[in-house]
Amino acid sequence: MVYSVSDLILIACGYLFFLFMVAWITERGWLPARWVRHPAVYVFSLGVYASAWAVYGSVGYAYQYGYNFLSYFLGISGNTCCKIYNTTYRRFNFCSWLVLDW
Repeated sequence: MVYSVSDLILIACGYLFFLFMVAWITERGWLPARWVRHPAVYVFSLGVYASAWAVYGSVGYAYQYGYNFLSYFLGISGNTCCKIYNTTYRRFNFCSWLVLDW
């Protein structure tokens, strides 16, 4: 699928218009507060934000360093697994030291 420059500009402007309309509708109070303040809204918005930065960052890092970019993801995954393990079993071990000190 090939897009022209004018198509890309139109899509980008439409997307920004949609985001501003959602923000405007939310600010006006047209959406119920229980929807706006629901924890899932925060989780999804942080997920979109973090995934966008992760994708753009990892692509640039992979381009620059090759397969060494995998160390970034393996480190984050290991840290997350240690944190889940420590909160589940409430044990202090190497994972606890790693999570608490880093």
